[in-house]
Amino acid sequence: MEWPDILNIIVALMMAVIAGIGLPIALRNRKKQSPKISSELYHHLLELGVDAYLPESETGKEKIGIQRFSSTKSQSLIGIRGKNIEWINLIGVSTQYGTNYFLDFQVTSPNLDIRKPKKTFLKKPKKIRQRGKPAVVWTGDNSFSTSLRLNYRLEDLLIQSEFQESIEIAPEPKYGCTRIRIPYILPSDELFEAIDIIAGHIKSEF
Repeated sequence: MEWPDILNIIVALMMAVIAGIGLPIALRNRKKQSPKISSELYHHLLELGVDAYLPESETGKEKIGIQRFSSTKSQSLIGIRGKNIEWINLIGVSTQYGTNYFLDFQVTSPNLDIRKPKKTFLKKPKKIRQRGKPAVVWTGDNSFSTSLRLNYRLEDLLIQSEFQESIEIAPEPKYGCTRIRIPYILPSDELFEAIDIIAGHIKSEF
């Protein structure tokens, strides 16, 4: 066996060991952090005046947006009354480097098989807005992106919220539902209202 081949085998073994050690640590950290984050989110929503509640048993909504055979897991599910948003699913995605958390805002969408929308994304430029350039950019499903782009109240709220991350709007035909996913954050009043407006568009179009 040539020396380069031996080095490749050694590197591969080292990577396997690191992955084998790192992933269990990440999973343990997720178990420690997720109850705290779940409680933090729930009480924050109540402070915003949102009529939030915790379901007494599993609803099946926990499975939406979870990739099979992956380290993606629902950490908690929060129900919402009186809004276009119906559920918030706290998602944890673990790797050997740690756990990333996301919020999935769920909206019932019974006509996805007819409408068949594509995923839609929001990207807010992180640089200072240039004159004549839009403050927020929607891409993906053309019709739905246009509807969101023409909602100037939505744009104003997103600017006021100072939210600099991306938003993913993902139809889930299997469940008759659409997810609005953002990286985990305790949403401000402006951000929560903005997402509820997006949920309203989903209800009227999907």
